[in-house]
Amino acid sequence: MGTLKSVGFKAVGMVLHRLGILGFISRLVDRLQKKTGSNAPLPFPLIQKRVSRPIQILMYHGIDDAWSPFLGPAPIRGFRNQLRYLAESCNVLDLGEAVERIQKRDVPHRAVVITLDDGYRDSYVNAFPLLREMELSATIFLATAAIGTGKVLWHDRACWMISQTTVSSLEGFGSRIRYELNTREGKRAAQEGVLWYLRSLEDQDRIDALEQLSTHLQVSGEPDSEPRLMLNWEEVNEMYQSGIRFGAHTVHHPILSKIPLSDVASELRESKETIERHVGCRVTTFAYPSGRPEDYNSDIKGIVKQEGFACAVSTVTGANYEGDDLFDLKRVGYWDQDIGPFGLRFEYSRFCA
Repeated sequence: MGTLKSVGFKAVGMVLHRLGILGFISRLVDRLQKKTGSNAPLPFPLIQKRVSRPIQILMYHGIDDAWSPFLGPAPIRGFRNQLRYLAESCNVLDLGEAVERIQKRDVPHRAVVITLDDGYRDSYVNAFPLLREMELSATIFLATAAIGTGKVLWHDRACWMISQTTVSSLEGFGSRIRYELNTREGKRAAQEGVLWYLRSLEDQDRIDALEQLSTHLQVSGEPDSEPRLMLNWEEVNEMYQSGIRFGAHTVHHPILSKIPLSDVASELRESKETIERHVGCRVTTFAYPSGRPEDYNSDIKGIVKQEGFACAVSTVTGANYEGDDLFDLKRVGYWDQDIGPFGLRFEYSRFCA
């Protein structure tokens, strides 16, 4: 049923785009929204006049067409189509400017922010040329331990081990689920399940579990550094000079709620200072690693403020409005490859936000 619904949604989006109706829908959504407090699955006619302008923050990680032994990237074609829609119909801001506009209560019409997490090199190779071509800004959050060092983050190491193993299955690691590892699809499913488990662990337990995973999978060592996975500082500086902005994402990408608060402060401070030193810019934006509600709390938000940040983004789905908590900003990910389905989903989410 889910697949059928997805196919139907894609078909409707493509038809609406070809007929030029998406523009009409977007103008309608600019004026109307789902009635506040309504949980009806079919909101019409439960609609109201739009009372405020949302800022939607889009979230990406890798952008590449090639199969990856790490977390699967978003295809370049889909990213290009999404940027085309945003360039033609939205006001795209970097995150720092968006926060300033929220504080001034001066949110522009159809405001959107583009963000990319972690600091993968394909942000430079694949995303940056498209952003520059369409004259769009974006904010990239850097986990600084992996920038220009040849190192990879812990979640990428876990994915790499699963992709490289020759054992046929993984069972009894963090769950009762048995993962079949004879196909790429099976390995992708294992990557998602294993990462879900690792994120639930205290920091030292997660480090120990990674070593246990290495034993289970009979894969030792670290991922090869070629082709290089992460950005270096020369690439970061080139993008910065062309209008891309950078935020902090800690040093080692720990789950902040699983480490002592003193370590939280160190992770934030060091990542911020490292970016400022290498790029010569002021860093005021932050992204919580993993970013689920259980991954941060009020104490952690307080430390983010104390360390001089102006805002922080999560991975909680939703839009943002004037008066919202700037240290609990929501983001959304879209995976449609064609401009019509993306536009339809984008406008629907704006209507419901």
